[in-house]
Amino acid sequence: MLKKQFSYLVLCILASCGGGGGGGGGSVNSTFSAQSILQGTAATGAPIVNGVVTIQDSKGNIVTTTTNSAGAYTVDISKLTPPLVIKLEGNNSDASTFSLYSAVDSIASNTQTTANITPLTNATLLIATGQTGADFYANPNPAAITSQALSQANQSLKNQLTNVISATNTSSQVDFIKTDFSANKSNLDLLMEYVNIKNKPPVTAGSPSSVAVLGKLSKGGVIITPPTGGVLNGSVAIDGSLTNQNLPNGIDFSKIDTLISQANTVFSSGLNSASAVSSLVALSDPSFSNNGMTSSDFWTKNLSNINSSTSITSFGVVGCNFGSPFICDISGLVSSGSNSNQFKLTVVWNGNGWSFYGNHKSTDSRVVTTLFRETYFTSNTITRHPYSGFEVVVSTEGTTGSQINNAKLYLLKNSTWQMIDTITDHFGSPGSSFIYKEVQLTDGQIDDFYKAAITSGISSKLEMYDAASNLIATDYVYGIDLPLKSTEIQNVQIPEIPDTGIQQFRDYVGGTTLQLTLDPKTGFFSPSQFTWNQFSSAGQQIIKTDLTTKSKNINIILANTVNMPKNRNRGIDFYGYDSEGRPFHTRNVGCNDTNCISGTP
Repeated sequence: MLKKQFSYLVLCILASCGGGGGGGGGSVNSTFSAQSILQGTAATGAPIVNGVVTIQDSKGNIVTTTTNSAGAYTVDISKLTPPLVIKLEGNNSDASTFSLYSAVDSIASNTQTTANITPLTNATLLIATGQTGADFYANPNPAAITSQALSQANQSLKNQLTNVISATNTSSQVDFIKTDFSANKSNLDLLMEYVNIKNKPPVTAGSPSSVAVLGKLSKGGVIITPPTGGVLNGSVAIDGSLTNQNLPNGIDFSKIDTLISQANTVFSSGLNSASAVSSLVALSDPSFSNNGMTSSDFWTKNLSNINSSTSITSFGVVGCNFGSPFICDISGLVSSGSNSNQFKLTVVWNGNGWSFYGNHKSTDSRVVTTLFRETYFTSNTITRHPYSGFEVVVSTEGTTGSQINNAKLYLLKNSTWQMIDTITDHFGSPGSSFIYKEVQLTDGQIDDFYKAAITSGISSKLEMYDAASNLIATDYVYGIDLPLKSTEIQNVQIPEIPDTGIQQFRDYVGGTTLQLTLDPKTGFFSPSQFTWNQFSSAGQQIIKTDLTTKSKNINIILANTVNMPKNRNRGIDFYGYDSEGRPFHTRNVGCNDTNCISGTP
C-alpha cells in the first residue's frame, strides 16, 4: 500500500511560563460575589498565547476567556458556583491542538484567586481524581474536587519531584495550581524545563490513568498511578525516581534567553545581510552543523526570510543529551508580523553561555512517537487496527541525502543502543524524496522502553547507510515521547472517520467535491495535515478543505475530476492530536466492491 508523506509533527513546545495572579484570604462563599475574579497562567512550558479557557462550575454553567501574550488570563466568575473545572485549548506552532486542565475547590470573596493551567495542574487533577482531565471534564464529579483531594494530589506529585524542586530553587511550599510564577527560567518555570509530564490513559476501562514524569534535563523518571477515584481512596503507586546526581550542575538555562535576545537584536537591527550573517555566526559554535550546512551557509540561507519585524518567541527546551558537550534541543516560533513558523535548533553550553549548534544532522530526518489507526474497508466490512510506535522519515534530497539507501532506528536501553528497526521503503525518485516507515512496537518493547525511560532518560538515534552499507550519518533525537501499550490505546479517544464517513468515501465515484463526516471525540484534527491516496489510478490533488479543529463535517474541493469506479482502491489519511497532545495518524483504505484491484489491504 502506498503511504503518503506524513506530517512533520513537532511535539508540544516546552518552554518558559509567565503571568499569574495572587490568591488571598477571606470568607468562602458557596456562590461568588460580584468581585470574584479567577486568574492564572496557561503554559506547557511556553506561554499558551490566545488559548481558549473554559471554566465549568458545579451546576454546568460555563464562562470562557482567552490568554494573552504571556499566557495569562483573568475572568469574572461571580455567577459561577464552585467547585470549578478548567479547560484550556491551545495551538502549537505546527497547528496541532492540545488541551490542559485545572480545578478550583472554592473561592475567596472580594479577591483574586489563582488557578494555573499547566502540565503540572493536569497531573494534579489526574492524581486527585484518577481520571485524565479530558475524561473528568466530559463527565465531571464535583464531589471529587475538594481542598483535601487537591492538596494531597499536589503533595504526592511534589514528593516525586523533591530533587528537581531543590535543584531549581523552587519553594518546597509550591502549589502547582495556586503558586504564581514568572517566565524567567527560574524556580517553578525552570522546574517545568527540567521535566516532561504526560498523562497515560487507563490500562483497562475504569481503572485509573497514570502520570508519567520524565527528565528532559535530568535522567530518570517516575510513573504515578493513583487508586481508582483518586488519592482519597488509597495510596498512589510509584515506579521510578529522579535522582540528584543526574541533574546538570553549573548550567545557567536563563542564558538561553540571552542567546535568543542577542539573535532578535540582530534581526531587528536592519544590518545589511553580510553584517547580519557575521553577527549570527559569532553567536554560533565553531562546530555548528545543520543538515550539513555550516553556520555561515545556514544563516545566509535563512536571512532571506528575515526582516526587521522578525523575532524568535515562545521557545524552550525540548530535550537534552547527558554527555559532553552538553547540548539541548530548543523549539519555538519565528514570528514576522502576523505570520509564525516553527523552528527547532540545538544549542550547546560552553561553560559560560550558550551558542547555536544547528541540528548536527547531515540530512533532514524525523522520528515522531505516534498513535496509528488503520481502517480497512470493502463493500461489506470495516475493520480498525490501532497501534503505537514511531513514524520515521529521512529526506533523500541534496548531496548527502541522495546517497542514503536505508536507515536504522535505535533506542537507548541500559546505557546501550538497541536497534529497533530498519527503514528501507523509498518513495519518489532518488535525490528528491524520502524513505519512510511506521515502526510498530510490541508491548514487550514498550515495557522495555518505559524501564529505560525511568532509569536512564530517553534518547534515540537514527543511523543512515548507503547501498554498500557504509554509515553516512547519525542523527540523535532528545526528548522523544512515550508510546502506548495496546491496552492503553484502546482507552484513548482518537479522532477518526466513523462508519458514516467511510460510507461517504465508499460512495465517491469521481467529481471535484466530497463531504466527509468526522468524529473528533476528545482530540483534534489538524487542519493543515490531510492527504489523499488513490491506488491504481491518478491521484487527486486537494486544493481546499474547511477542516478545522473539532470539525464534524468537512467539504473537500479537488483540483480535477478523476474517474473513481467503486472497484478502485482508494485511501484517505488524517493527522491530528489526542487531548493530551499526542500525535495520531489515521489511514482509511479499501474499496467498495468485491473485485478490488490487486493490492487492497
